[in-house]
Amino acid sequence: MKKLKICFSSFLLILAFVVEAKSPPPGTGKADVPANIYIMLDTSGSMRGDVPSVGRMYYPHDVEIDSKGNLYVVEYRYHRIRKYDSKGNFIKTFGRNTNSDGNFYYPQRIDIDANDNLYISDRRRVQKFKTDGTWLKTFCNSCDLSKGVAVDTAGNVYAGGDNSIKKWNSSGTLLATLGGSFTRGLDWYGGSVYATNSANGGHVRIYSDDLSASSKTTFNLRNNSAVGDIEVTSNGIYVAEGNWNSQIQKYSLSGVYSKEIGNYPIFYYLHGITSDSSGNIYGTSYYGHKVQLFDSNLVYQGTAGPASSTRMSEVLLVIDKLTSSSDLTKGANFGLQDWSSSANQRVPISPSGAAAINLSVNKKITVNGVEKTNPDYQGNPRTGSKAEGWYYPSGGTNLDASMLEAQRYFEGTHGNKSPIDSSAGCQKNFLIVISDGQWSGSKSEQIAKHLLDTKGIETLVIGFHSGGNQTNYIKLAKAGGTYPESPLFSNNWQQLYETMSAYIRQAIASRLTFSAPVVMPNISSGNHIFQSTFEYKNDHQWKGQLSKFALTADGDIGALKWEAGDLLDQKSESSRNVWTVANSFSVNHSLNNFTTSNSANLGAALSENSGTNPTTVQTNKLINFVRGLDAYDEDGDNNSSEKRWKLGDVYHSKLIVVGSPKARTTDKSSKSNTVAYYRHINGYDKFKKGTTCGGSCVTRKEVVYVGANDGMLHAFDSNTGEELWAFIPPIILQDLDKMVSVKANKSNSIYGVDGSPIAKDIFYNNKWRTVLFSGMGQGGKGYFALDITNPTSPTFLFAFENKASMNLIYHWDSSGSRTDLGYSGGIAAEYDYSKLGESLSTPVIVAMPDGNSTKWVAVFGAGYNAGISSKYGSSIYVIDLEEEGKVLKRIDLVDGDSSNSIVNSMPADLVSITPDTTSKADYKGSLVYGADLEGKMWKLNLTNKKTLYEITPTFNAEATLDNDRSVFFQITPSIGSDNNLWNFYGTGNQQRLQAVSSSINNRIFGIKDKKFPVYEAVKDGLTITAQSSLKNMSTKGGTCPNSNDLGWYVNLGFNERITGKLALFNEIIYATKYKPNKGAICSPGTAYLAELSMACGKVNRTTNLGEGIATGAVIFNNKIYVGISGGGSGDVKDDKGNIVGKKVKNLIVLNPAAGNTVGGGKITQESWREIF
Repeated sequence: MKKLKICFSSFLLILAFVVEAKSPPPGTGKADVPANIYIMLDTSGSMRGDVPSVGRMYYPHDVEIDSKGNLYVVEYRYHRIRKYDSKGNFIKTFGRNTNSDGNFYYPQRIDIDANDNLYISDRRRVQKFKTDGTWLKTFCNSCDLSKGVAVDTAGNVYAGGDNSIKKWNSSGTLLATLGGSFTRGLDWYGGSVYATNSANGGHVRIYSDDLSASSKTTFNLRNNSAVGDIEVTSNGIYVAEGNWNSQIQKYSLSGVYSKEIGNYPIFYYLHGITSDSSGNIYGTSYYGHKVQLFDSNLVYQGTAGPASSTRMSEVLLVIDKLTSSSDLTKGANFGLQDWSSSANQRVPISPSGAAAINLSVNKKITVNGVEKTNPDYQGNPRTGSKAEGWYYPSGGTNLDASMLEAQRYFEGTHGNKSPIDSSAGCQKNFLIVISDGQWSGSKSEQIAKHLLDTKGIETLVIGFHSGGNQTNYIKLAKAGGTYPESPLFSNNWQQLYETMSAYIRQAIASRLTFSAPVVMPNISSGNHIFQSTFEYKNDHQWKGQLSKFALTADGDIGALKWEAGDLLDQKSESSRNVWTVANSFSVNHSLNNFTTSNSANLGAALSENSGTNPTTVQTNKLINFVRGLDAYDEDGDNNSSEKRWKLGDVYHSKLIVVGSPKARTTDKSSKSNTVAYYRHINGYDKFKKGTTCGGSCVTRKEVVYVGANDGMLHAFDSNTGEELWAFIPPIILQDLDKMVSVKANKSNSIYGVDGSPIAKDIFYNNKWRTVLFSGMGQGGKGYFALDITNPTSPTFLFAFENKASMNLIYHWDSSGSRTDLGYSGGIAAEYDYSKLGESLSTPVIVAMPDGNSTKWVAVFGAGYNAGISSKYGSSIYVIDLEEEGKVLKRIDLVDGDSSNSIVNSMPADLVSITPDTTSKADYKGSLVYGADLEGKMWKLNLTNKKTLYEITPTFNAEATLDNDRSVFFQITPSIGSDNNLWNFYGTGNQQRLQAVSSSINNRIFGIKDKKFPVYEAVKDGLTITAQSSLKNMSTKGGTCPNSNDLGWYVNLGFNERITGKLALFNEIIYATKYKPNKGAICSPGTAYLAELSMACGKVNRTTNLGEGIATGAVIFNNKIYVGISGGGSGDVKDDKGNIVGKKVKNLIVLNPAAGNTVGGGKITQESWREIF
C-alpha cells in the first residue's frame, strides 16, 4: 500500500506590539466529500436483554442506606464515597486519598445513625459526615480500625480493627477499649456489640456495649473461615463470607443457622452488608462492581443502585454520541434503518440525517434552556392504539430483509433515490450492521458482495452482547470487504462506541487526500514566525512539528531557529517531564508523575468508565506509548521498546508565547476605569520587577505554550525549542486509551488538547500570578487552568468537564481533588457545566466589577454541538478564576428559529471591549460580543452600569442548514471614523466546506452598535435582519450606508464560505474565502482574498490565492500574510492580472490594494496576553 504522507502547518508571527488570534480551517481536502453511512440496527426482541448500566460503581467495599433510600457506596480502591438516590441515579462522590479531614485512605466500612449522619472507617481514622459529604468530626487519627464501624442509638461510635475495638461518645471522647478482638466485621444492636472473627472456622463474639471482656458470648459459624462484615436486625444476624465462597449467612438472634445465599455470579467477592428500615439486606460484589439486594429472608430481589439498562438503550446511547460528534458528522452523511422480522428505512442518508437520528434517540430535548419531553423520541413501547417506536425491540432476526432494503436503496430501485453522488467518484459508502445474536436468512452475504463489487459499498459488522458464535459475522464481513478490521465485538456501550467511532474515523480519514500545510497566523512579541506542521498517516499517530523562523526586515521568512519536534525526538522519553492530576487515584504530585512507577494508580484513572480492567502490562504499554516509546510497534519491526516520534499534531490549538510580565499601568485617576489603573493601585509594577516568577520576573524565561493531539499541553523554551514539560489535563486521562488500536502495529490518532490556551496576569488573594487557561477543543467538553508564574514549576489550579455521555459533571479543585456530580442530583449552580459542548470557544479574561471590588473571570461560549444536540452548546459561561473555575453565571441563548434545521450553539470566540482597548468605553469591566452558530449577534453586559449579566440579541443573520450561514469565527470590532463601534463577521459552515448547493448564500456583515458604550437591551433584536436594517453592497454602484443605517452586508459568490476571522487594518477588511470545485467535487477548490472598505462594504480588490483553503489574513508592516493548504510557489495576481504578491509553499505575502488609507478609529489590545 502506498504510504500517504500529508503535511499541515500553522504559524505564529511574533511581533512587538499586538496580538491577532486566528482559527485554522477545520479541514482541507482534495477529496473532501462526505462518506455515506447507513446504520442498520437490529431491533429484534432479544435487544431487550439487560446489561450493566451507565453511572456504575467501582470496587464497592461496603454500603449504607439512609432514611430516604439513598445508597452510599464505599469505593475502597478510589478512596471515596459514591452516592445514589433511591432509584439508582448517581448523585455525587466525596473524598479522595489524603491525610486531611474529610478524606480517606482506603475506606472499608460505613454505618449511619438515626439522624442520617454517616460514620466511615479507613486505615487511618474514623470520621463522621453529613449525607452531602460535609465532614463533621474525626474520632481517631493514625489508627487502623477499618474492619468495622457502628453507631448506637445514643450516638456512641464503635470501631474495630485487627487488634482492638474502641468506643467513643458523640463528642469524640474515648470511653472504652477492648484488646485482642481480631475483628472482621462490627455492628451494634439492642445494647450489644457484635464482632466477627475468622479463627476456628469463623465465629461471632457478642459483648455488652460497655465493651467489658467478661460480657463476651460466642457462637460458631457454619463453614465461614472467610468471615467478613456483620449486620444485626430484629430479623436475625446476617454474616458475610468473602473470597470465592462469597455468600450471606443468616442466623437467629440466638445464633442458630437459618440459611445462606450467594456465590458467583451473585457475588464476585462479597465484602460489606447492611440493611434498610424495611429489613432488606444489601451486599457488595467487589469485583462485580454492584450492590445486590435481598429481602429479610435472603430471597434475591435484584441489583440495588444504578438500574440495569437494556441492550437497546445502550445502543441508543452510542448512536446519540456518534451523531452529535462533530468529528464524525462533518465527514459523513448518516442514515438509519431498523430491522427485525422485516426492515424499515427510518432516516434517509443526507447532510441532516445525523440530526434526525439524534432527535429520534433522545427522550428529552432542551429548548431555550428548558428541558422538555421530545415528541420525536422513537424508543417507546406500544401504548393503546399507538404503535411502538422504531427502537422498541420485538420480532425476529431476518438480516436478508435488511440487506435487501439497503441494496434497493443504494441502487435507486423500487422508487428509491440512491444517496450516492454520481458526480463524486471519490465518495465512499458504508453499511454498518449491528446485531446482538445470530440471524436468519441465506442471501445477506451475496448482497454484501454484490454491493461491494458493483458500488464499492463496504459492510462493517458489529456484534453487541452477541455471545460466542462469530461465524455469521465473519462471513458477512468478508463478503462486505471489511475483514479482518471487522467484525467488531463489544460487551458494553463504551466499547461499542469506541469500536464504531474509531472505524468511522478511519473510514473517513483514509479517503481524504489532504493537501499541504494549513497556516495559523497569530501575532505576538519577538519578530519571529512559529510554524506548526504535521504529517498525516492513517492508523498511526500524526507526526507534529513546531518550527521557529526569524522574520526578515522586508517581511520574508528567515533562518530556521529550531524545530521542537526534532529536538523532542532526540530526547529520551525517560528524561521528559510529563505530569497530570489524578489525586483521586492516589497519583502523587510532581512534574513527572505520568510514569510506569505510578502504573497501579494510573491504570485505574486511565480505564475509568471504559468498561475494562487493564492489566499492569497493558497500562505500562499505554504510559510508555504516550511518553514516546513505540509500545504498539507502529513501525512493525518487532521492537516495542524503541523510541517513536513524540510530538503529536497541533491541529486547532493556537500557540501563545509568554515572557516577562509587561502589561501597561497608569497612575492617572482619569483612567480609573481601566485595568491599567487597577494594576497600578495593586502593585503590578512591583510584581514585574520582583522575584516571584521562579527568579526575577524581569528575566522570566520566554515559553511557547501549545496544545497537541498527543493529549498534552506542551511548554517549549522559546529561545532553544527544548520541551520544559508537558501537562496531560485530567479531562483527557479517560480518553488516552483510545489511542490503542485493535489492529496490530497500528494506533488511533485522537483529539487531545485541541483547544487554544490564553494567559494573563491576574491579581487575587493579594498576589499577582500568570494564569494559563485552555479549552480542550474537539478533545473534550471542558477547560483547565495552570499557574505559570514560574514557567519551570507550574501548578495546577482547577479543571472542569461535562461528561455528557455519563450524565456527570467533574470538577477538580486546586489540590487535584475531583468532585463528581450526577445530572439527576440537582447540580448546584456553581458546578453546572452541563451545557458545555466541544470546547472550541477560546475564553477571554475580564476584570469584572463585583460590587465595589473587581473579580477576575473567564467568559466563553458553551461550545459546539455539531448543530445537532440540544443538550449542550447554546449558552455563554462566566466562570470565577479566583474560586477554582466555579460558575458565576450561565446565560442560555434563545434559539432564533426552530425551523432552520440548526440546533443552536456558541462555538466561536467572544470579543471583549474594555476601557483599555478603546477610550470610548466609559465603564468598568467589559461589553462582550459574540455570534452564535445561527449567525445571531449577542451583546453581554459585564460592566458596572445597568444590570450585570444582562444579554440581548442585536442582529439575526437568519442562518439555516440550507443557506449555510453559520458562524464559527470571532467577531472583529473597530471604532470607525464615524465614532461608532462596528462589528464585522462572515459566515460559512466550516464542517461542510465542500458542500455545493444553489441554496447556499453566505455573507459578510458590517454592523454598527450606535448605542455603544451604553448597554441597552435591543427590542425585538432577533427580527433585526440584513433585509430589514442593512444596505446590500453586493453589486457595484450601491449606495453606502448613511448615519441612519445599521450597516451593510455583502453576498458571497455561489457556494463560497469565509474560512477565517476577518482582519481589519486601515479601515480595510480582509476576508479569506473558499469556493469548492463544483465541476470536479473530488478536487480541491479555490481560495480568495477579498478587500472591502470598512464603512461601506465595497470590494476594492479580490485576489485568487490558488488551490486550497486559506486561513484568515494577518496584517503587519503594511504586508498581508495568508496561509493556504495548497502547495507550490510563484506570483500571485489580482482580479485584473496585476502581480500583487508571491507564494512560497504554503505562505502567501501580499501588498494591500492601492489607495487604502489609515482610519480614524480602532480597537487596540493590551499586550501579548490580551486575546479578546
